[in-house]
Amino acid sequence: MPLKLDTSSYENYKPHSFLLDRLSIKAEIASREEIHQVKKKKRGFEFPFINRRSINYVKEEGFTFNPEVLKLKTSTYFSGYWQSEKYFKNIETHIRKEFVLKKELAQSREKIFKEILASREPVSIHVRRGDYVSNAKANAFHGTCEPEWYAKAIQEIRKNSVEITPVVFSDDIDWVKKNIELDCNVIWVEPDEDGHDFEDMYLMSVCQNHITANSTFSWWGAWLNPNKDKRVIVPQKWFNSQSMKTIDLIPAGWERL
Repeated sequence: MPLKLDTSSYENYKPHSFLLDRLSIKAEIASREEIHQVKKKKRGFEFPFINRRSINYVKEEGFTFNPEVLKLKTSTYFSGYWQSEKYFKNIETHIRKEFVLKKELAQSREKIFKEILASREPVSIHVRRGDYVSNAKANAFHGTCEPEWYAKAIQEIRKNSVEITPVVFSDDIDWVKKNIELDCNVIWVEPDEDGHDFEDMYLMSVCQNHITANSTFSWWGAWLNPNKDKRVIVPQKWFNSQSMKTIDLIPAGWERL
């Protein structure tokens, strides 16, 4: 079936604009009428109820993998993150082919790209601050990874690779420099206001190994690395809330610390 995207939420979303169209995704943008037709009836189409004469409406319930979703055979509106590799493991090659840049990297990032390729065992390190710190609600829900955790993660990576090149991605580089000790040459990827965040995600994916924050952004940066031998270290606690079950959120082979 054709893939259509509901981008209506971005009309009032301030942090950034819709950017998936900067990648080679084969998808259409759903019209207002199509979205309206689905959402006005969604109360009657909650999963697992299926009406084969209409479009199903499926809302994700947490991060636990639901195998029943993969059995759907008719047109379906999916609402949620669906951030479990189990939903798309069988088409991972196809997804990686579509999640590539349509255009060449911006000049500033092209320089970083070449530095990464020329470096010895580059490790992407994502330190997310921003709304995780400034927004009380986001902080209470997500929490942040503290300097001690990053120190342990770097130490763990060095058990296999003594000479690494940290490639640090953060929306608060100054905080990282003051709080996380990196006693080697570092490649700093500073935030840019050009709206090309998707290029930073691409730069993450070309690193050899990864230390992620409790963030979807670095999750995808690490996942898009096709290297079967990569090491990915992620926080043991992805959310502050203990009620959130994340057993299916982390792919097999990734290391929780």
